[in-house]
Amino acid sequence: MSRLKPRGFVLIELVVTLVIFSILASIIATAYPTARDRHALTNAEQEIQSLLRTAGQRAVNEERDQACLDQFDNAKTCSDVGLAFDGNAAIMFADIDGNYEYTSSDYKILSSQLPQQITTVQAPVFVFIAIPPTLSLSANAVAVTDNQPAAITLTTQHSQAILNVLPYGQITK
Repeated sequence: MSRLKPRGFVLIELVVTLVIFSILASIIATAYPTARDRHALTNAEQEIQSLLRTAGQRAVNEERDQACLDQFDNAKTCSDVGLAFDGNAAIMFADIDGNYEYTSSDYKILSSQLPQQITTVQAPVFVFIAIPPTLSLSANAVAVTDNQPAAITLTTQHSQAILNVLPYGQITK
């Protein structure tokens, strides 16, 4: 009498395999939104750092946008460069009226959209004031110092990041 060799899987083996895959899938599904939000926060931080660096360089170099020069008589008015936030957008501007705020009378240099996962941005208006060879940074018209950095709070649905902005626009967490 010959014994038949079993072929295939036993039902219990299939059930155990499906349970293991279901557990792994649920772990991944719950971790994905948080990981996506952390990635969006990192991208937003890098974008803000880049914009602050560019604004500082424009102010120091007194790099004036030609359209700003065409619109305003005094070339100095186009050299104090700021960064403001409006919803999910970061706006680099020339502080034409010198009030350390982004208003309709200021000249918008560029606008950059932060990742769509960023739901709120709480930040002061930053303005770089350059009197070569020095550069100073103000946040809501208050000087930013090593002892008194300015804070930017970025919020997503599942995460939050607080960035400290030091003089010259460096960011630390």
